[in-house]
Amino acid sequence: MPIERKTKTVQDVLTAVKRQFGDESGVQITDSDIIRWVDDAQREVMMNNPEINAAVVAVNIGNGEPLYPVLNHVPDLETIHSVHYNGQILRNKSFLDAQETIIRSEDTTKGTPLFWYEYAGTINLWPIPDRDITGGLKIFYSQSPTEITTTGQVLSIPDSYFNAVVTFCLKQAMNMDENFQAAQSYDQQFEIFMQKLSNRTQTQNNHYPTITMLPEDTDY
Repeated sequence: MPIERKTKTVQDVLTAVKRQFGDESGVQITDSDIIRWVDDAQREVMMNNPEINAAVVAVNIGNGEPLYPVLNHVPDLETIHSVHYNGQILRNKSFLDAQETIIRSEDTTKGTPLFWYEYAGTINLWPIPDRDITGGLKIFYSQSPTEITTTGQVLSIPDSYFNAVVTFCLKQAMNMDENFQAAQSYDQQFEIFMQKLSNRTQTQNNHYPTITMLPEDTDY
């Protein structure tokens, strides 16, 4: 998807929802209600379009070390898109396929990894790396939305999803008001937003924030 700005704040959502719901004084729906819905909306957006919030983490490769517990160092990990070893993309396998491949193989020595698989939040490389490479393992992933703590906080998702977040919150507000017909209408609008936004073309020149893990950060 195109590179997009993130400028909309939680307060922008609060203002829009209260104005459209007709409760700008906050009598029926409170700020805490809407903030909770915004958290839910951002997670729903990420589930529908995991391509947003793209980032890269560079991990040091250790000679003889096949296991890399990414979640210990990247707590905002939402979805892994690709794993590269020393500049080359690695094929991903399911846990069962990986085990079958390893069992069938007669080569148990170390070497250049050919694929990776995930188990219990840990990236496993096979064959086992045979050398140390600083920043040799690059993980392309999506960041999970940051939990909202203040109304001035900028949303974790691009501005193009602002109306979708507002619509999601209005659906919750209508449900709370027992206006289920209106809630269903907003739910349909939200789904339409998701379909349109998820179909946007991803550019080939995206720039991603990069996290470099230092040697002292790596706990094998």
